[in-house]
Amino acid sequence: MSLENSQYTFHSLQAVDRAAFQREVDRITKEVDQINEDDAAPTTSAVPVKRGRFTQSQPPASLPSRQPRVVSGTILEVILEDFLCHEHMRVTLNKEINFIVGRNGSGKSAILTGLVVALGGNASTTGRGVALKDFVKHGRNMARVTCVVSNAGALSYKKEEYGEKIIVVRTIQSQGGSSVKLRSERGKLISSKMEDLRTMTMKLGIQVDNPISVLDQNTARHFLNQSKADKKFDLFMRATNLETLQKIYVEINLAVERTNQEIGKKERQLIENNAEVQEAQRKYEMLQSLDKDREKGDVLKMELLWAETRDLSNSLLKIQSEQKKVQKEKEKLSKMLSSQEQLEPVLQEIESLKAVLQNLEAERKEVDTDIRALKEKYQLANKKQKNFEREKEGIERELKSDKENIAEYKNEIRSQEQKMLPEHVDKRRQQRDEIHELQRLLQQYRSERQTTEEEIRNLQGEEHNVTDTLRHLRRNKVNFEEEKKKLTNRLQELQASTDNLALFGPSIPELVRQINSSRQFKKKPVGPIGSYVKVKDPKWALAVESVIKGRLDTFVVDNLEDQKVLQNMINKLCSRGRKPAVLRTTFTSSVYDTSMSEARTDEYCNILDMVEISNAVAHNLLIDQCKLESTLLIPTDRECFANLSNARTVPRNCTRAITLKGDSYMPAPRFGSYAAPQRTVTALQTSRDDIIRDTQQRIAESVEKLRTVTVDVSDASKSLENITAKVRQARSTLNNISRQVVDVQSKLEQLKDIEQPDTNTVSVLREELATKERELQGKINDLNEYPSKIAALEQEKSELKNVGSELQRKQHEISEKMDAVKRQQSSCREQIEELQSAQVGKKRKLEQAKKLEAQFDKECKELEEKHEKAKEKAEKLEDHLRSEAEEKQKVFTSVSTTER
Repeated sequence: MSLENSQYTFHSLQAVDRAAFQREVDRITKEVDQINEDDAAPTTSAVPVKRGRFTQSQPPASLPSRQPRVVSGTILEVILEDFLCHEHMRVTLNKEINFIVGRNGSGKSAILTGLVVALGGNASTTGRGVALKDFVKHGRNMARVTCVVSNAGALSYKKEEYGEKIIVVRTIQSQGGSSVKLRSERGKLISSKMEDLRTMTMKLGIQVDNPISVLDQNTARHFLNQSKADKKFDLFMRATNLETLQKIYVEINLAVERTNQEIGKKERQLIENNAEVQEAQRKYEMLQSLDKDREKGDVLKMELLWAETRDLSNSLLKIQSEQKKVQKEKEKLSKMLSSQEQLEPVLQEIESLKAVLQNLEAERKEVDTDIRALKEKYQLANKKQKNFEREKEGIERELKSDKENIAEYKNEIRSQEQKMLPEHVDKRRQQRDEIHELQRLLQQYRSERQTTEEEIRNLQGEEHNVTDTLRHLRRNKVNFEEEKKKLTNRLQELQASTDNLALFGPSIPELVRQINSSRQFKKKPVGPIGSYVKVKDPKWALAVESVIKGRLDTFVVDNLEDQKVLQNMINKLCSRGRKPAVLRTTFTSSVYDTSMSEARTDEYCNILDMVEISNAVAHNLLIDQCKLESTLLIPTDRECFANLSNARTVPRNCTRAITLKGDSYMPAPRFGSYAAPQRTVTALQTSRDDIIRDTQQRIAESVEKLRTVTVDVSDASKSLENITAKVRQARSTLNNISRQVVDVQSKLEQLKDIEQPDTNTVSVLREELATKERELQGKINDLNEYPSKIAALEQEKSELKNVGSELQRKQHEISEKMDAVKRQQSSCREQIEELQSAQVGKKRKLEQAKKLEAQFDKECKELEEKHEKAKEKAEKLEDHLRSEAEEKQKVFTSVSTTER
């Protein structure tokens, strides 16, 4: 199996070394071939891998490739915007296996982190931060992660809404907070709820917190470093989801217990309900004695209902009588208002005026139509005239140009005839030979130029590599010089004093002497703190010093006055270099009780157990400042991971752990590690002589490293100068060759521009000259016809103007007649308004009659409804009482028969 035929996808995050990249590709190919050596796939000829940067390799079109099965929940694409180190990163994933390669810090893990965050994971799930806002690129307000998930399989999620793909967009704000959006395949927003995202991932089987699905670097490292079986078993439970099933099982057991308790409660409540039923039955028997009174009340109620029905019927008859009177009055007023005898003459006059006005309108429309048609004709004639004038001008310009062309043709014919003379033949043969020689030289120069350019490119690549190497060596040289300078200063400080207090600073011995001899202090300051600390086991000296290093040269005072006095002493003595810190706290003679807050296990102790502190004030200060009692000493990184990576295995009261190398580990849920700030002991459990010997040895090592790197810098500089000289020489050669190429090309073009005479050319020119002369004569004839055409159009335009003036006069007369008719119509309308105002009073009375009639109709309907309801209630009650009486009669008859 070759790598080109597989369904693998490579994604390169940055430019990498080509040789190293190819070696990695070959290694992966061998591993895949070894895994699939038993496959029955047909052999195909491998296509060579193309070297260089690439983002995806596709199988050749001619090779058969199996189609991958479409699976719901497959991640198709991930887009990172302003996320961690990526400003805009799009990763399109293959449907089977994908490889993401790049140097350290290029953002490979950021892609996996973005995938986990997009699918609902929080910061602790990724193992790379405390909060999601930490993932926003520095200097940006927000980050966005887009994940495209396949929804095309049999186990799809709401396919009718989302389609073949589900687009998940997770937005993170730099100030805190995030939002999620679920979009369909076409980009339509479906949901913005995190619950829907979790439901979708559960349906599609996506588990971002399951190490089998997503295995980040920390989990992989911890798993490989794991040594205890129970910790590996915990990881197995998480990976197989058995831990979740166990929690669900416990919850079900608790639910069953609650259900059993509820059943017992309901049984006790059932006994109480039975007692209540018996009491209700007793009360029912007591109420049966009231049946007779109830029957009498029903009869009286029925009589009351029939009485209400009778009263409603009488009221309805009275209102109907009043309604008839109002209807008669309304009919009378309607007849009076419908009389049109006075309005008829005026209305007839208005109708006749309308007919006249319509005729005038029709006549004016005809005139307007004629005027528009006339304008169109005039515009068309004017347009034709302008076209004729433009055509005339164009023909005149063409005539001028044709005449010039004819003159050029004649000159060219005379020139060609002269060149055909015998004295020019030898000169043309010499020109052809010179052209062939120049073409050969041009080809030679071009070949030399190509070779020189290739040589320059190779030299520039070599120059770039040497420059990078020289820059790296010079940076190392500066670092070694700084390290040597620091060590030399440190050695001079140590040699300047014979007191071990010099380990805490060059001015510390003198400062302690002045403190001891001074009488300005109310209470003598305590310090330096490191002078009171002794490590029981020397192997832990580096770990202890890495924890309390910032407090080794610290002094402690009891009150503010003593602090001011001591600070003045420090300012005078420590004019340069680091000044020791001064802390103020109340002095006590007893040490703190740390039994309730100390961290300790059967295997490991805390720092407070490992040191002896001879001063109570220093003892209490280190507990307050450095938390010695809650800092465990765990020898190796593996043991730290085993005990602190899981919150369930973190020892009680443990706030951090320190290894023998001085590395610091923070416990879960914020598990993480920090490298030691130093790799050698500088003060604790070490004498001044040992420090001097160690410093001298480190200075010697720095001098040797500096000598080596200086030689390397000198060699690299010489190599760079040689390469630069070669590049300059090659560029000079290239410039000379380029100038020669330009000169040869210029000469060659000049020789090619010299035309060669030809008898056929002269005959062709004569034929073209005759054609041009015939065309010129035809254009002259056409030009002579244009004055008559333009004059005819001028005559037509004059006639159209006369007709237009007549039509405008007629249009004005029609408009005046229409204005007179409109004035007569206005007068008739005023007469109609006067007649109509006299009828307003009658209309008002008619409206009142209509309102009164509507009111009577409403009251009649209401009374009819009330009457029908009252009658229906009375009939129902009467039927109900009759049916009850019949049932009682039947019961009485049955009882009597039984008694007999």
